[in-house]
Parts: sequence; C-alpha cells; structure tokens
Amino acid sequence: MSSKLRVCIALTLICLYAGNSSAARLNLFEWSAVAPIVASAEVLRNDGAFTEVQVLNVFRGTLEDSERIRVALKHANRDRSRNTDLQALKLVPGQAYVFLLQRAETKKKNKLPAYLLVRGVRGARELPAEGAPAFLDALREFIGIQDMRSEEMTWTRFGAMLEETNPILIETAIDQMLKFHRGEPDLLISLRPLLDHPRPDLRQRAVRLVAQILNQFPADEIPEPVSLRGELIGSARRDAEVGVRVAATEALAVIGDGSIEGILEEIARTDPDQAVRYAAQKSLLERRAPSAPALD
Repeated sequence: MSSKLRVCIALTLICLYAGNSSAARLNLFEWSAVAPIVASAEVLRNDGAFTEVQVLNVFRGTLEDSERIRVALKHANRDRSRNTDLQALKLVPGQAYVFLLQRAETKKKNKLPAYLLVRGVRGARELPAEGAPAFLDALREFIGIQDMRSEEMTWTRFGAMLEETNPILIETAIDQMLKFHRGEPDLLISLRPLLDHPRPDLRQRAVRLVAQILNQFPADEIPEPVSLRGELIGSARRDAEVGVRVAATEALAVIGDGSIEGILEEIARTDPDQAVRYAAQKSLLERRAPSAPALD
C-alpha cells in the first residue's frame, strides 16, 4: 500500500470519527423534538433482541413512572448506518438513560410492551454522572416549549434562558439563535454578563451571538454601545482562552468605529497565540479592502 493511500485512508477515518463524535450531536432541544415518547429509565437486563428497562420519569407520552417496558436494542443496532454510527449502542444494566421512543407492534401479548428507538442508535443518551438534575430540568423545559407549538413563544423563551443558571439552557438558547440567525438588540443586556461566565465555551458562544447582533442591526439600536465595546476589547485582549479571544477579535471587526483598527493592530502584534493574531490580521484586511465597484 502506497504512503499516499495510507494518508487518504487515515484522513477518511478521522472524518468519519469526527462526524460521529459527541461534538457533532444534536443539542438536547433538537434531539428530543421528534419523539412521541420521551422518558428516562434504568436498564434492568438485556434479553436477546430487547432490553428491559424501568421508567423513571416521563417527559412526553403515555408511559407511567415505574412501568417496565422493552426497548428494541437489536433492531436499532441492526439498522444503523455503518458510515455514521461506527459503534453499536450498548445499554448497561444499572445505568439510567433518556430514551426517544415509539410503540412497536408485537405478536406476543403476554410480554412487556415493546418500543422502538426513535433516531435508532442515537435515540438513547446516558444520564451524566454529574449534573443529571440540570440535564433533566433542561429536557423538561425543552419538551414544554416543543409542546406549545408556537414559534413566537419558542424564541421568547430562548431569550429568557440567557438569564438562567442552568448552563444547558444557556448554551442551547445561544446555539439555536446562532444557527437560525436570531437575536434582537435588547438581548445584549442579558448576554453581557455571560462574557464573564466561568465556562469558556459559554463565553465564546456569548461573544459570537453579540457579534451576530452587532452585524445585523444599526449602531443606533445597540444599547450602551460604548461599554459593550469596552467589554469586547477586554475579552479580546485578556481572556485566558484562545477561542474566546478569537471570537472577541472577530466581534470587534464588525464595529464601525475607526479606532477599533488600532486595537486590532495591537492584537495582531502582541497576542501570544497565532490563531488570535491571524483573526486580527484577517479582520484588518477585510475592513480595509475596497468595496467592489457597482455594475452598470
């Protein structure tokens, strides 16, 4: 086998692994939206084609707390796509999971009721060892929003989540707004405290949503623009995480104030990380690039 072929195979495997990683998964809101039944349950035993579980909490659907049911694990593993789901789903006895379910028709009436996994092998998520209450509280909130079936109320609730303490609610709200290009200037009041959140991923998400809002609305609609500008400069210069400094540097680039160029020049010269320096240099080039001539 040639070295070039080995490299191609390795890159392909890396891409497949990345596509199947937890980072590529749907967030909890999107993941749970399609299932007629959503419940947490503890795995009791694996029995051939089925796994017996005991329901703990029901978030949507007609199951009862403490009810015992069977989950068609073999069916989900058999039908999974080998291109995207390299690993078969394993349900460990004694462990609790959240399941996305739909009722399955079975011929034997004397057995426990059987259910298929909606989303196949991606239809079960293990409850985290730490933070399970926050996970379940967020799921309960998301199910309530979905069942309202109101787009207006959905986005209103996402806006209110920016002031929650549950990080799952905060990160999901920001991710949805970034994905669908939502967010009004009045949300900046709720976003600004998140620029100092202890979790760097939430700081980075918050900065990116601030940049999106600044890019979509005129300067005269932005509340307290001077202090917001100062907070973004502070994040770009001093945040301990490279990803946050990159996001803040890119956010500064959308501010029309000409003095921002001096800040970007300083960052491009002095930041210890190449990714941040590159973001500043790129922003400077984009700001200074001549506009394309209008066509006749």
